Amino acid sequence: MKQKYISHLFTSVVLLVSVASAVFATLVPDWLQQFSSYTYAPTTVSASDGTHTDRVAVIWNDIWGANGYAVFRCSDDTVESCDPDPLGHPTDPFFDDHKATPDVHYYYRVQGTPFVSYGEFSEPDSGYRSTDLASLEPQNVQASNGEFRDKVTLSWDALPGAASYKIFKSETAETGNAVELVTVDSTTMTYDDLTVEPGTVYYYWLKAINPASESNFSSAAEGSLYSCSWFTTKTPNGAV
Repeated sequence: MKQKYISHLFTSVVLLVSVASAVFATLVPDWLQQFSSYTYAPTTVSASDGTHTDRVAVIWNDIWGANGYAVFRCSDDTVESCDPDPLGHPTDPFFDDHKATPDVHYYYRVQGTPFVSYGEFSEPDSGYRSTDLASLEPQNVQASNGEFRDKVTLSWDALPGAASYKIFKSETAETGNAVELVTVDSTTMTYDDLTVEPGTVYYYWLKAINPASESNFSSAAEGSLYSCSWFTTKTPNGAV
């Protein structure tokens, strides 16, 4: 008897839903029906370009009528490259991707989530998370020492996550006296310092930079110009 009652109740609910749907389709204007299934795409999606070391920040324009959003990470700018499952379902028009691999460029797309189904994909925007350089320093910094008559040549190893390098110089071995000489991009691994004088020893340091962080000073590299004495000079007492 109880099972029969439940069966009748279920049938009644299904019939009621069907009737309500038919009434909705008949009486409700087309524009409101379209709103209920919501297909508009979020606009002005923007992903941060290396400005954070712990996340990629994604923001977009809030859309009236959406009760939430689905954020997707993609390997390129095509919809086909997007991960099948969204990264998250925020209710506000922003999302932080904390699982992004540092220095890997991704594309992000957003869908509105209305009451019935997902909306259309937004246009993509690329973004990436920077490596935190705060505990790192450039390695293997070298300076020519007496090899050239007109320059001191510097070289160093690439530091992953660096967007550029700052080169510092001093005539003492203290970083507190170092003056920034130049900034070079991350593809540059050598630099010629032409602002040098014979007989002076110079000390050089590097720092790695990206949009979100700055490394420590590298170890100092000592450099100087080539010098050659063609004769010796004696003091009046005969000392050389």
